[in-house]
Amino acid sequence: MKKTIDHMLDYRLMTIGDYEAAYDLWIKCGNAFESIRSIDIPIWFFAGEHDMTCATSVQKEYYETIEAPQKEFFLYEGCAHSPIYEDGAMTREILNKILEK
Repeated sequence: MKKTIDHMLDYRLMTIGDYEAAYDLWIKCGNAFESIRSIDIPIWFFAGEHDMTCATSVQKEYYETIEAPQKEFFLYEGCAHSPIYEDGAMTREILNKILEK
């Protein structure tokens, strides 16, 4: 549990601009392709077509690689790194469909 809490704290620090914490988080997580090959819960990927921070092609490759009981990949055309905010209408539509299942 402590590792999860540490991970969450690191992520929170990263989101407020603590780049040292972001680097530490990156080191802890390592290569997701190697360290997280499967997950026991549903997983959804929300990717911006023009994301220059997290390459959409790598996100798609990881989506195709990871094993999960349910998974979906949502590509937001014309969006960048924050697609769920850049296209709120599409996000609401996706989330409503997920909740209907």
